[in-house]
Amino acid sequence: MSEWTHKPPAGVPLIDGHPQLNDLACWWPMLEGAGGQIKNIVDPTGETDGIMKYFSWPPTAHSGWRPGRRGQTLGFDGGSDHVYFADETDSRFHAGAADYSFMCWVKLDDLGHGYIFGGMQNSTSYMNCLFFTGTNVRLHWFVRYAGNNYDVYGPSNTMEAFRWYHIAGVINRGNNTAYLYQDGALMNTKNITGLGPLTYHQFKIGTSPLSVGVNSLHGFVDDPRVYKRVVTQNEIRDIMQYPSAAFEMLDLTLLAPIAAVGVAGALVNSRARLKSLVGGGLV
Repeated sequence: MSEWTHKPPAGVPLIDGHPQLNDLACWWPMLEGAGGQIKNIVDPTGETDGIMKYFSWPPTAHSGWRPGRRGQTLGFDGGSDHVYFADETDSRFHAGAADYSFMCWVKLDDLGHGYIFGGMQNSTSYMNCLFFTGTNVRLHWFVRYAGNNYDVYGPSNTMEAFRWYHIAGVINRGNNTAYLYQDGALMNTKNITGLGPLTYHQFKIGTSPLSVGVNSLHGFVDDPRVYKRVVTQNEIRDIMQYPSAAFEMLDLTLLAPIAAVGVAGALVNSRARLKSLVGGGLV
């Protein structure tokens, strides 16, 4: 897309005209293709870079760096492999008392279940996560606060193995509603009246935040993002339409300048360079 077709909610400022980059706390494009980390390219500190644990090297069909939707992605074999973070209490991960959105692309393997991401303080009080159940391939956006469970789940058997889907979970505290999206379509909502601050001591991708290796993901994850605001359905659709060809051209030389100055600075300081690589999708 050369221009964004939808505008953010009133009061949400733009970065260079693109709501997609607003309040984007974490963005791991997974472009590295090698090594043991995934870089959060909107955090210049490096404190929210993901650390890969127990992945196969060299990669197997289901574990480690694999060809993805564009360039590379990470495969999870349902065992102990997962991504964790050196500072799992970093506020960039947390919903806190604010609005919150998590999204990514996911492709299940033939076993088709497991945790995509999760953050928790303890098993009975504060947690939110996206996961698939194994028996009916049902997507869940699950939030637990003070022992109360808010489980927003989609229809059964809407996911096929070895096919990419875009999924998103949103917490809107303004109207006390949690939203679950699949491929830009609203799958379900749930009232979350009484939901207090969600502050975590752990944040993981590819396994349960409660216990590594329990209900771990069988499949592949690409382009996970955390927003500290409500991302609207129209914006989710725009993010889905990010030009894949442009991302395939996005090389790792961009990661250093973006990490050094942040997305807003990169758009100002490296506009020509970014435009030549990603076209209208980012610049």
